[in-house]
Amino acid sequence: MSIHLIKSVFIFTALAILISLGGPGTCSNATDKWKTIIFTEDAPKVIGPYSQAVQYEGLLFISGQIGIDPISGNLSSSLETQTKQVMENLKAILAQANMSFEDVVQTRIYLKEIGDFEKVNEIYAGYFEENYPARSTLQAAALPKNAQIEIEMMAIKCK
Repeated sequence: MSIHLIKSVFIFTALAILISLGGPGTCSNATDKWKTIIFTEDAPKVIGPYSQAVQYEGLLFISGQIGIDPISGNLSSSLETQTKQVMENLKAILAQANMSFEDVVQTRIYLKEIGDFEKVNEIYAGYFEENYPARSTLQAAALPKNAQIEIEMMAIKCK
């Protein structure tokens, strides 16, 4: 299954959630601001034409994060350090949107080597209390900046 197909499934899942919440209520009026761009200095600046995250009502879509330290701008060579930094970057973005890992409903993990699955699981699990989100883990042929891991998330906060 290609990465593009997986990302399309992710988008369709988000749309299904929107529909179940009553649809995009304010989107019908073009003058209404229906989405909020989320940005924090506590996560790395984006490396392309996209946002760290986009929020629509109670939904938060976080772009894939790699293990770049937001202060130094460097990517560690260790999988464990990269994974911890990815989770810290995601935590910072969630916090900027007044959310936490408790609000995460779905994640996608992309690994350079699927054999690293267990190492990543150990670190990943430490960021959640219980009631883990739905998740897919895939091996990717290559990741930005030759990273070993990338994680994207979707979170929801009911009003």
